[in-house]
Amino acid sequence: MMQITTIIEEIIEAGIAHPKAVALDEPSGRTMTYDGFSKAVNAVSSGLVASGLKSGDEVLFAVRPGIESMVLAFSIVRVGGVIVVFDPTMGASLFAARRAVTAAIFTQT
Repeated sequence: MMQITTIIEEIIEAGIAHPKAVALDEPSGRTMTYDGFSKAVNAVSSGLVASGLKSGDEVLFAVRPGIESMVLAFSIVRVGGVIVVFDPTMGASLFAARRAVTAAIFTQT
């Protein structure tokens, strides 16, 4: 029988097996290794839990794409949070409307 793993577990394993390999890169040339990504996800996940995020909580996610947004997204998922994606370029009124119709406890912008 095949063992089922999560993408978070796969990233942590890659961090152990290939710590210096590039996990994320940006068009600017900025990169993050698997080891750095794994450590960042662990740290941010701990911070989210310390802030009160629990499994099943919705997080209104309005973050521009990049390394930090990937770390944050994977951290939310690792804790069991539900990501409600919102494009931050859509404006404040649409952001407020989207926030009003979700049960989002946390907002990451």
